[in-house]
Amino acid sequence: MITLGIRKSVNAVATSFVNYSSSTIVVELEFICLNILDKSNKIYDIMSNPQAKKMTTVKEQISSLKQSDWDYYADIGNKELKNPFTSRLSHKNFVKKYFKRSGKNDVLDFIKYMPNQELNNNRIKHTNSIFFLGVLIYNRTNLQSDFFDNLNTAEYRRFPFLWFLTCLFHDFGFDIEKDSKAINGIKNLSDLKNKYSINNCLLKTKPKETNKVLISSIENYFKYRLNNSKIDHGIFAGLYFYDSLLKIRKRKILNNETTLFWGKELEEQYAQVATAICVHNIGIPEKKDFKEYKKYNLDKLITDFKPLKFKDFPLLYILGIVDTIDPIKTYIRFGFRPKEILESLEMGFNENKVIFRNGKNSKLNFKKMIENADRLKNWLNVKIEHTDSELYLILR
Repeated sequence: MITLGIRKSVNAVATSFVNYSSSTIVVELEFICLNILDKSNKIYDIMSNPQAKKMTTVKEQISSLKQSDWDYYADIGNKELKNPFTSRLSHKNFVKKYFKRSGKNDVLDFIKYMPNQELNNNRIKHTNSIFFLGVLIYNRTNLQSDFFDNLNTAEYRRFPFLWFLTCLFHDFGFDIEKDSKAINGIKNLSDLKNKYSINNCLLKTKPKETNKVLISSIENYFKYRLNNSKIDHGIFAGLYFYDSLLKIRKRKILNNETTLFWGKELEEQYAQVATAICVHNIGIPEKKDFKEYKKYNLDKLITDFKPLKFKDFPLLYILGIVDTIDPIKTYIRFGFRPKEILESLEMGFNENKVIFRNGKNSKLNFKKMIENADRLKNWLNVKIEHTDSELYLILR
């Protein structure tokens, strides 16, 4: 593949520079070869991982991850956190312990607003599933950028930090959306913020590497969902999370807590995380929805929105993929247990490609995975290919 790329590049330059001096052509060839070498080195780093070269069960892929791949606090002197898919740690306690060891346990106060004042058991299994799927996609494809590679001021790795915050809180509002009583006294976003004491407004921020069309649609989309007797769980969770994180940071500074980093520059990252949560449930309309969307001044979602590439909104791109195709969310509703699901499906990676395959003895209806993937088309720039038993997601 790399040899073919070099041959094509050399031929292209030779054709383009027929009328140029030999020295110019040499410079151009050197430049192209250096770029190809740099890319091939990155590909080698990814593909040298034995798990990336072969198809293994999703359970084996998750089990093969290093602690430092997914545990942001692994190297900061904390007691080791167990993986709920490979240990006896419950899925609920995994989420709670992750937030507590991060010094952000106050965000768990949100649980008191849930109908049963407890995390939804099946939903939290889905949350943890996509958490590890996102880590796998980041670590075993070439879907990387400076957005994630940069270190925080305290020299902590950025991706595990942003990802655990985004993923583990993204569905906290799910049961509230289903609660018919939750909309009582709420007619707009201001009512929501007043009811839940949201004082720091995410919508006044302008976080980098997000999407302006989605952000500008938040308030009207919230009204649209209210009209259907729903509090959009993404918008609620995102607004609440941003406010809570800012309050926590300020308290830590006032109390001179220095065990972890609490610098003001974190607020930009909190805004990126909360924005991804806030917009992850905004539906991109099909033609049959246009009239209703226009009624709520959501025209930009019709005329201006283009399917997102990774570079457009990195956090949402990864969240959107794993949230949509998650096998546990797909099959748990049919009575399958997480262990059987993750051991029935195989998974592999190839540069910018994620591959799912139905196992030889699987009882899962693989058509459901293909149907899930089709739902990515309207809002994420992902090429989808499939057979009856294999699914290929080509990332862009």
